[in-house]
Amino acid sequence: MAATINATPGAADANSYLTLAEALVFADSAIDAVDWYTATSDVRTRALITATRTLDLLKYVGTRSTTTQALAWPRKDYATSEKTYTATEIPDEIKQAQFEVALSLIQNAVSAGSGSTSIIPGINNADLQRVKLDVIEIEWKRQLGSTSPAKVVSPGLLNDLVLNTPGSTIAVVRS
Repeated sequence: MAATINATPGAADANSYLTLAEALVFADSAIDAVDWYTATSDVRTRALITATRTLDLLKYVGTRSTTTQALAWPRKDYATSEKTYTATEIPDEIKQAQFEVALSLIQNAVSAGSGSTSIIPGINNADLQRVKLDVIEIEWKRQLGSTSPAKVVSPGLLNDLVLNTPGSTIAVVRS
């Protein structure tokens, strides 16, 4: 069954911050997006949804705009010294980060051979690190699991949005 994106800010059933069309804008400006263009629409959709889940594991400044929204953004009670966000707005930094994580997921799947062409048929190629053909050798990935946004997202991109990020300031108010 094909995956479907709902990128409506604040929706109870939202599963992405970006639509496929919005993600294409990011891909068009990325130097390393070849794998994005060769991936199917369904793979791109699934990568965006997975990237959203990964980003939503981070702890963000402010609070969710509503108690019924599915995703961490939009948020209220949050502003930086340079930007103010409305309670219905998704920051561009979140969208950029989502694209970067989604692209990384696709690139990792392609390099590991879990794309349309398997390196070794019948084996879960996503777990492969390397295959050597002369005197057959297979190396499996040591650490399996989801892609960490901290390792994939451009350095500093989310600094003003995430709690306890080095270089950012969080105001302390005494009652």
